[in-house]
Amino acid sequence: MSLNTFVERNNGTHQQGPAGPAPPPPPPPAVRDSEKRRSSLKNCDADSHESTVEKLTQRLVDWNSFGGSASGLVISRYVQHIPQVGPKCGIVALNMALSIFLEKEICVEEILQVARERRYTNHGEMFSAENLRLLALNFTPHIEVQMINSEQLRDGSFIATSIAAGDVLLVPYDSARNFSPECLRGHKAHWAIITGIIIPLSEKLCAQPLHNFKSMEPGPAALAEVANYLPSNFIHVLALQGKSRLLSAWPLLALAASNENLFQFDPEREASDLEYIVPEGGLRQGLCGKALLFKSTN
Repeated sequence: MSLNTFVERNNGTHQQGPAGPAPPPPPPPAVRDSEKRRSSLKNCDADSHESTVEKLTQRLVDWNSFGGSASGLVISRYVQHIPQVGPKCGIVALNMALSIFLEKEICVEEILQVARERRYTNHGEMFSAENLRLLALNFTPHIEVQMINSEQLRDGSFIATSIAAGDVLLVPYDSARNFSPECLRGHKAHWAIITGIIIPLSEKLCAQPLHNFKSMEPGPAALAEVANYLPSNFIHVLALQGKSRLLSAWPLLALAASNENLFQFDPEREASDLEYIVPEGGLRQGLCGKALLFKSTN
């Protein structure tokens, strides 16, 4: 007879005896390869930002994304994520940029209203970098917003120095399903804000591996330090965009290549019943090879 149960033969009832040891817990779910390789992490708040950037940097080191380098410089700032509802990626990216420079809080709907009044957009779409620049100046007349070209976007030293100084970059690009840069001829055009940069230390500049990354916030100290790490191959940028709260790390050259292939308005959108405002000359004229640089007042 079992120690855990017994049967009373008189009435045929089945009674429970003393409980045995609990069964072992089920094994944890397997981690998919796509999750192992994800170069994005949730950036919940300012307190967790530094830890998030450290984990992203370590992932890139583990994946040999820096050409074997395991040391360098990370310059980043926390930017509160603003979620995107509808085709408002450019306006949402602008809203995140404005939150850095303005003491007064501005919402997406305020920016959208002005954009509609100026006939820059119907539904929130922004297929003209110049119109987004002019829209930004409506809210930040004291901030210089420059249009930069693809050659400047590819220049790692220029971008690193700008971010170290406290400048902020808005970049249109083609978005893959995981929101990373892709080359889709502009059919998935999207906007992102660049909030930081990872600069691996070149072997030519480093006599022996240090196996660590120095972390700094933008400002005079970072601007003085960044020259010690340039030029550098395998530079990555830290990016946010409206469709995900995850902070992402992308190769700068991949972002530049995606930015340079914005040629054609999405045929599916063009065939839809919604009317979008596309500049004369299409995406090739409005977005291709263009980005916006918000100059810091520091």
